[in-house]
Amino acid sequence: MGQRRLWIAALLVSLGPGFAFAAGKAPMAAAQIPPGLGRASGTDGEIARLQEALRKGPQTVQRLVALAAACLQKSRETGDPSWLGRAGEALQRAGALDPKDTDLLITSASLGLSRHDFAGALALADRVLGTEPINPSARLVRVDALVELGRYDEGRAALQAILDQKPSPWAFARTAFFRELYGDVDGAVDIMRVAANGRSGDRYAENEAWARSQLAGLLILQGRIDEAELEYRHSLALFPGYVHGLAGLGRVAALRGRLEEAAGLYAQAVRAVPIGEYVIALGEVLTLAGREAEARRQFELVGAMAQLYRASGVDMDLEMAQFDADHGTHLEKTVTDARAAYARRPSVKSADVLGWLLYRSGRPAEALPLARAAVRLGTKDPVILFHTGMAEASVGDKSAARIALSAALAHGPAFLGIHAAAASRTLAEVGGSPALVDERP
Repeated sequence: MGQRRLWIAALLVSLGPGFAFAAGKAPMAAAQIPPGLGRASGTDGEIARLQEALRKGPQTVQRLVALAAACLQKSRETGDPSWLGRAGEALQRAGALDPKDTDLLITSASLGLSRHDFAGALALADRVLGTEPINPSARLVRVDALVELGRYDEGRAALQAILDQKPSPWAFARTAFFRELYGDVDGAVDIMRVAANGRSGDRYAENEAWARSQLAGLLILQGRIDEAELEYRHSLALFPGYVHGLAGLGRVAALRGRLEEAAGLYAQAVRAVPIGEYVIALGEVLTLAGREAEARRQFELVGAMAQLYRASGVDMDLEMAQFDADHGTHLEKTVTDARAAYARRPSVKSADVLGWLLYRSGRPAEALPLARAAVRLGTKDPVILFHTGMAEASVGDKSAARIALSAALAHGPAFLGIHAAAASRTLAEVGGSPALVDERP
């Protein structure tokens, strides 16, 4: 889910694959962007209030941790990695006062997740749970870390324990993620809708806006583009100028073949918050629109942006490996980085990235086991299925390639962007047609 990524009790059921629910609404005109009808962010005011309290009053653990948490929220809202550094500084100061404080440990674990230090986040969450076994925040951090580390059975069990005891919108959002992970997109949509509705009236408007944008991404996987557009617009009404809402509308326009409109929306998103994922998306839309010089300028920004994230302590190896594989740059060096990333976090996502990178480096035999590992849970993600299909075709397994590529193209070539032509061509070479959607896994 692009960014991806990251992630409710009438729906309390076991978390296995194969659940389904449904919903629907009417479309809206594509060019309108809501002027902002919902709640404004109070994060800036909260940060200012906490900083003033720390200047005037005692340096307490509680105030410092609250400041760190507000900085993490600001980073979510803006995509600016410098806020992670500010959160880290506040937590260091708090740790000097009381390194065993529970809120300090949990907020430090949340910072670890933001920096992609999933093993460190898990260790901190487990430390809290050693003395507070049902601490809700630590339990959710633990679920997130386990999933990112590829320990899915443990993550499912940990999440089910939360759902059995005290479900929440955040737990439902993770449930939706698991269902998507295992290929149950229909069930993921319904549970994410419950999660989004559960955030209504949240202290931070961005929290509900995030859930709405996640719901929209799932609706796109179902092919329900008009409904996805409505959810992206809802996110913008809640949080004016919301980068994920703007970029989501750009994706909707691109899927409808309106490349100039898509480029304008992605450019608007990047001007609001220069998130690497959306800079890349803008470059790819410009490429498809024949504006290659402009596209190259966007791609040149990606490396510089990755350096900024790394300077703020964020591990970007996997994300940059995906970019380099897609665009054929620095392949040999990136293989080394991607292997290290896969060793640290052997998830289906990292298997997909490393497998795709090896395929693009001309090593299909090495790529194939990883490509198959990436789809082992049953994902319906067209990009991952495309990668697997290309690897299968490269070693001569035409049947497996036909199944994976047919599924990847099931909703139309636009879902694969700059790789659509290669997918369609390879599918034809293995004896398939984009119309053969009945062979999807």
